Amino acid sequence: MATKTVPKSIEIPVHAVGAVPTAPGGALTAMLYEITGMLKALIESGETGSVDLRRAPLDAAEHRELKSLLGRGEVKATVDSLGPTEICETAIPGIWLVSHRNPNGDTIGEFIETTTCPELLGAHSADMRAGLRTLQGRLSKRSQKIDTDAVARSFTALGLRSLALDGAGETQSESGGNADANQLYNGSPDNGR
Repeated sequence: MATKTVPKSIEIPVHAVGAVPTAPGGALTAMLYEITGMLKALIESGETGSVDLRRAPLDAAEHRELKSLLGRGEVKATVDSLGPTEICETAIPGIWLVSHRNPNGDTIGEFIETTTCPELLGAHSADMRAGLRTLQGRLSKRSQKIDTDAVARSFTALGLRSLALDGAGETQSESGGNADANQLYNGSPDNGR
């Protein structure tokens, strides 16, 4: 049986010296190619993307140039939750700049996102359900103080199904069935819509 000779391991010394040097503007160019690919994926498949600018190998000048190249769009929103978050559309539709700050105003996160609308701006279903309950409660309180004849006239003026409120605060639909004001706005079949 033949024997194999295994070569001795070769040691290559590696010394970390900080950031890997790149050609001038190379990191910015690479970042722009990455963002371009993310936007293309969004357009072709709906896939969203995100780049953490605080971890990107851009120096301060490249960071400013990136923002300048992307420009400013028409939409700017601020969300106040555990510190302000500023969401800015860039001049390139589908590319957003999102900056998170702590309550002291220090930047704690900065991202480029490719999306039709940043998730932070979208309403979440649990929040919408809570909002619906709040609105229904406010409507219920208002309904107790309102002139029921004025409400019936408003329904008619708006071209809604003929609804009339009786003196007890209940509605009479065309079919003759009764529904209280809460049922009317809770999406019951007899809601006039």
